[in-house]
Amino acid sequence: MLSGSFTKLWNTAVFSVGAGWVVLVYFIWDSSQLVTMADRQVFLVVMSVGFLVVYAGGFIIDGHHRKKKRSVS
Repeated sequence: MLSGSFTKLWNTAVFSVGAGWVVLVYFIWDSSQLVTMADRQVFLVVMSVGFLVVYAGGFIIDGHHRKKKRSVS
């Protein structure tokens, strides 16, 4: 079973993995693959939105789990 609050565990997991994600994003940014400013803007938007979707997705899944758990009990 889950030990501790989901919110605390999810934040710890996402932001510790997020630190490594930032390093990878920097490597891509610095690799000269993003030539134009439009390339860089699209890259930043996709990375930011992707991170936020994954972060919010954890809370959505937790909400569905709690709802399912309440209906079974």
